[in-house]
Amino acid sequence: MTRDPQTPVRLGPIEILDLLIRLLIIGLFAIWAAITGPFRGSNGAKTYRQHIAHAILRHMCSLIPVRHVHTSTTKNSYETFASRRGFRPRTVTWGDDGQGHWLGDWKARHVLIWFHGGGYYSPAQPAYYEFLSSVLDTVRSTGHDFAIFVLSYTLAPHGQYPCQLRQGVEALEYILKSGDRIPSDVVIGGDSAGANLTLGILSHFSHPNEEIPKLHNFTSSLRGALMLSPWVSFDPNWPSVSTNRYKDCITVVPTTINQKWFLGTRERNNYNEPINAPYAWWREVKAQKMLYVAGEDEIMLDSQRMFGERLKAANEENTELVFIPGEAHVAPVLDLMMWDRTEFESGK
Repeated sequence: MTRDPQTPVRLGPIEILDLLIRLLIIGLFAIWAAITGPFRGSNGAKTYRQHIAHAILRHMCSLIPVRHVHTSTTKNSYETFASRRGFRPRTVTWGDDGQGHWLGDWKARHVLIWFHGGGYYSPAQPAYYEFLSSVLDTVRSTGHDFAIFVLSYTLAPHGQYPCQLRQGVEALEYILKSGDRIPSDVVIGGDSAGANLTLGILSHFSHPNEEIPKLHNFTSSLRGALMLSPWVSFDPNWPSVSTNRYKDCITVVPTTINQKWFLGTRERNNYNEPINAPYAWWREVKAQKMLYVAGEDEIMLDSQRMFGERLKAANEENTELVFIPGEAHVAPVLDLMMWDRTEFESGK
């Protein structure tokens, strides 16, 4: 019987009171951001609205404990989104702890497997499904037989490396087997930690990780791979961490903490920290096309740029790098969480 990879946490009365106090503090920071916003200059977010929204998100990252974050799950968010949109949710399970959720027709020939971000500790929020639903509608409008599959991986610290890497590989194997598909029918992608996972899976295909089962009958390349605001380095000392700290919607603090939750006692390596892998490592990537997108207002920008250029150099003809001025971390999703429905270039 498949074990649910995510079980929602029930907060006690004291924890609920603690959460309310933290939300009050975040509200005070939001008021301060609203007051100082007109004077933010070039060091702040692109727009006044984003200046306030990003300040709220930064303090949520810093002040909300992981246990409070785990009061919801990726499955809960999917079911909430399905209820709002009026469609019947389709959640499937496999193996010991595999779980995923369909957007669109599960029988579709071509599938995008999406690995959500959140530092490996946060579940996908309903905004993820709204963003992915818009991607689904756009692709299907071109006449393609296409669907999206969202993996519910085990959240850190309950699942630590290489747990999520194994689950990602198993999800791909499930998609191939369940629909009699071949690798060239499938695109894998993700944002932030999900992009980290995408790169880890690509590494596993080219350089099999002995801790992870090999994918059976994987004899050809994937149709593609998408990386949105990829988390490629655990080093908090890149210059952009400082220069973009008031522009971005995340902070260096959770990046450092997430590394501990995600890795635990494990060492950094080419599978969990992509920037560690040398140029030659990426010359055998098994994806026909790769799209690598980041915002120039991200605190991770310097590491993203260095790694992206390495990936591009190793795969010149099939890799597209896009760095977008004025956009912060995972802008199409995180800004949407703050009710900003701007059409971001990274979303396009």
